Amino acid sequence: EEGGDTRDGDNGPPFTPNPLFPQLSDAVQIKFARNRGRYAVAARDIKIGELVAVEKAFVSFLDKEQRLTNCWHCMACTQAPIPCVHCSGVVFCSTACREAAVTSYHPAECGYTDVMFQANLGAWGLAYRGLTSRPWEFYRQNVEAWLVHDERAGVGSTEVYSSENITSFHNLVTHDGVGHKQAPELMMQCHVVVFLVRLLLKVGYISEDQEA
Repeated sequence: EEGGDTRDGDNGPPFTPNPLFPQLSDAVQIKFARNRGRYAVAARDIKIGELVAVEKAFVSFLDKEQRLTNCWHCMACTQAPIPCVHCSGVVFCSTACREAAVTSYHPAECGYTDVMFQANLGAWGLAYRGLTSRPWEFYRQNVEAWLVHDERAGVGSTEVYSSENITSFHNLVTHDGVGHKQAPELMMQCHVVVFLVRLLLKVGYISEDQEA
């Protein structure tokens, strides 16, 4: 439960949101240090059992074993599963969840969920879902902004930091560590990228005559 004075269980102290980071309580402060990035520190004494963070995941992805028992969108257990109208690979708990999925990311997965599971994408599945939650044109219109990161995002600002904003998600990681990776790992990542790009072309998320 987000916002307001909520309690952690029946006896926990109240959750009072940080005014600039509402997903965190006012007991947590975000700081920044060069070569360390953003990090959290206690702004005051934190009581035993006190809730300090309540956040909705920006992106999520079901494991293969739960794809026909849990909602593909909200992940809730489905009492009366509602199928996708175009594929048999996933189910939804409601028409509202199905509508939310098919009007955003699901067209880029529809009919290919088994292929994605067989590819053992791991966290790359989350990256794919995060990307396809917005149309390709959304990124093309301001491509320069997506090629850089703001490692101080949310720190020293008077604007409320929203973890549900895709720009905040984009700025979560500001270092890729390529210089420390060995050739086999880099080759594997290249193969995954090629696979995902071909999938994006196949499902029509990116058209072959479009500029990248």
